[in-house]
Amino acid sequence: MEILRIMSDLSTRLEALARQPLDERSARSQLSVTTYFSDELFKRELELIFQHGPRYLGHELAVPEVGDYHALPQEGEGRALVRTANGVELLSNVCRHRQALMLRGRGQTREHIVCPIHRWTYGLDGELRGIYGESTFGDFDKSSRNLVQLPCVEAAGLVGLAGGAGARGGVGAFGHQFAQGQKPL
Repeated sequence: MEILRIMSDLSTRLEALARQPLDERSARSQLSVTTYFSDELFKRELELIFQHGPRYLGHELAVPEVGDYHALPQEGEGRALVRTANGVELLSNVCRHRQALMLRGRGQTREHIVCPIHRWTYGLDGELRGIYGESTFGDFDKSSRNLVQLPCVEAAGLVGLAGGAGARGGVGAFGHQFAQGQKPL
C-alpha cells in the first residue's frame, strides 16, 4: 500500500510539472544541456575539484598480502599498487630498461617484480636488484634505474595519489570523515 501511495504522489508531481511552461520546468529541474558539454566548465572542475587533492586509485584490500599487486586499469596498467612490508606503494609498472609493462591485472609476486623481456628484477619497493647479463652493461649506477615511486595517501582503506602541483594535501577529496585516519603510505 505504501508503494501505491508513493507512486500516486509521484505521478501527481509529474503531472504538475508537465503543466508548467518548458523554460520554467528546465530552470527548476535540471542543468542546461550546454553545461554537460562546456569545455570551460570542465577545465574549472578539473582545476578546482580534482587537481588539489588525492586522486582515488583503489582500496587497500585490493592488495591485502605482502607481494600482492594490482596493475591499475585506469592507468593503462602503467602504474601498480604493490603491498610491501611497509604498506601499499604506488610504483611505475614500466621496466626502466626497455619500457615493458611488467605486471598485468592482479596477482602475487612474492618478493620481486621481474620484467618479462630481459629479466630485470626489482624489489617490491621498486629498487633495481638484479640485471640479467649485468657485466655486459658496463659501469652504471643501478639506483638511477629504480622504478618511479609515487606519493600516496591512505584514509579508511582508500588509497589515493597525493595531489599534483599546488595540492593542498590531505584526503579532503575522500571526505572529511576520513581525516582522522589519514596516514602517508
